[in-house]
Amino acid sequence: MKVDFEKYRQQRDRQQEERLRIQWKFARYDDDAAQLKKLYGKLAPRGAHFSKSGGGGFSGAGSYRGWDPDSDKQFVMVKMRYSDKLDSHQKFLEEYITQEKKEGVAVKPVVFTGKLNPFASGGERKVVYGQEALEEYKSKMVGRHYKFIISPDSKDVPLEQFTTAYMHRIQREMGMRLDWLAAIHTDTGHPHVHILVNGRTAEGLEPSRLFRKDFIRHRCRTIASDIATNMIGPRTDEQKKIAREKIFEALRWTPNDQHIQEASRDGLVVPANEFMRRRLDFLTTKGLAQFKDGKYILDKKWDEILVNTGRYNSFLEAREELKWTDKANLELFSGKGKIQGKVTKLYCMNEEYQHNNGLLVEDGKGQAWFVPLFNPPPAQFAGKNVIIENQANSKGLLVPKIQLDKEAMLREKMEKRNEKGKEW
Repeated sequence: MKVDFEKYRQQRDRQQEERLRIQWKFARYDDDAAQLKKLYGKLAPRGAHFSKSGGGGFSGAGSYRGWDPDSDKQFVMVKMRYSDKLDSHQKFLEEYITQEKKEGVAVKPVVFTGKLNPFASGGERKVVYGQEALEEYKSKMVGRHYKFIISPDSKDVPLEQFTTAYMHRIQREMGMRLDWLAAIHTDTGHPHVHILVNGRTAEGLEPSRLFRKDFIRHRCRTIASDIATNMIGPRTDEQKKIAREKIFEALRWTPNDQHIQEASRDGLVVPANEFMRRRLDFLTTKGLAQFKDGKYILDKKWDEILVNTGRYNSFLEAREELKWTDKANLELFSGKGKIQGKVTKLYCMNEEYQHNNGLLVEDGKGQAWFVPLFNPPPAQFAGKNVIIENQANSKGLLVPKIQLDKEAMLREKMEKRNEKGKEW
């Protein structure tokens, strides 16, 4: 009997294509059916949650938290945030992702996008570069946009091939075609890729929520990890060793810090084991502990600071940027009561190395606050006296309400005028 191997291969490829595709009404996936069911629940029919309205904000996925440092799979950090503002979308596209106005970057990154229907059988994935990719994306962009930062732990991962494979897989699992643009940034010690996804799909639909929360929190990183592992193989023993080292350097509260807290007596700690000693040594480098006479002296707010740092990555950095306040007196604005002071720094996600939106406020009397914000702070508040208190928004959520402190600004103006008069 003669076997038609070509027909067999075509049939096998069709079956594989069908297994990989995630439909809206049902999911068929070899090994992840149970996981996907848990993540998505009952998937809505296409278009059920689409609308032209939508809020703004950010969402994130991917960190060392909950990740096994001894896992054989490659670790890939994945973070995502989104916004509804068209001007923010345009600025990110024209300046940030291209690093057009960033100083010190001699060779600007080349933007690119994939040009193949992710649901079509066979064919090579075409990649479009530079101005052609940029102009095509700009012609379709809307206010809503999603910004991904993806950074494989290993530098051996070929980022362009990884990105096109990643977006191909994402679209297949979501069951829709996306308009996206990417660029590889090499200006830091660890090359990473930025992916910008338009809020309007290739079919012209504008969903109120393009990416489901569970998909962002879990599935995005799993997909990235699988692709990186397939590309360069499982993690080596050396990579696992380095990952274990990173646990000691976590800039957040960890379960192991609980042991340090329990072992402390009036802020003094004698390490009970090597792990505790190495963790305390790291906290010392961050100013959260001191070593003296064989003991470690903990900062009075070391535990609170680690908790805040885990929630807001800019908090620890803010302690080093205070102008008039001792770093021990920097607090996170909890939303209770009212605070008054001068804005001495703005934190904006769209700026390089910033992962949070917020304000640094100092009252000039020895107290300061880090105020986390949902959206980027307006530039008009820089250097101005403000009053901040919580207020319910249209959704009933309490958010910081910021208004200029005109009385304080007037007093400051009069004081400067008087000082100038004395000089004469």
